[in-house]
Amino acid sequence: MTAKQIQLNYLGTDYGGWAICLDLVPSESLIISAGVGEDISFDEALITLKKCKILGIDPTPKSHQYIETLNPPNFTLLKGALVGGGESTVKIFKQKNPDYVSESIIESNKNCSDDYHLAPAFNLTSIISQNSSIAVLKLDIEGAEYEMIEEIGNSGIPQVCIEFHHFCTDFSPQDTRAALASLWADGYTTQYTSNNKEYTLIHESALQRIT
Repeated sequence: MTAKQIQLNYLGTDYGGWAICLDLVPSESLIISAGVGEDISFDEALITLKKCKILGIDPTPKSHQYIETLNPPNFTLLKGALVGGGESTVKIFKQKNPDYVSESIIESNKNCSDDYHLAPAFNLTSIISQNSSIAVLKLDIEGAEYEMIEEIGNSGIPQVCIEFHHFCTDFSPQDTRAALASLWADGYTTQYTSNNKEYTLIHESALQRIT
């Protein structure tokens, strides 16, 4: 479902950026940024513009090294994978190409090998329950997003940015459409899409505050 379009701002690089409504990001609010990789231009923009606090989540050693070297202000990194279940650890299948950073809990991810390492798992609902003033949830988590759709729909987070990975996993475009339909049923509206895989969704309750 697409609602009346509102003013969006594209923050970050072409590779790591996202389009969001800055009017719905209060100063010093919290951003959950799952799937950090080696590009936090989106997060840095929100830190600069809104003094946001970033909770970054990523299971990938290359990403950990990148964040530790950069040492950005207002940025806390959880070294593990964001999941929808109750696991304490998960298998992370390693990237095939050593020049790339992305790894995945999804064994069918075509960019990953059969080799894996174990990483701590962080439950989305648990994180939400322990943090207030969450303004944006950003998910670029290599296929794990599909298992979290119900939790996202129940979260009440005003803005959600999701990259769906039907293009590199056994999930299909139909799975992505079903996930979007579920979010629409829970009150989210599509405000931006790119290449039929990246979506910015804003909840109707948040839109009522600015329209």
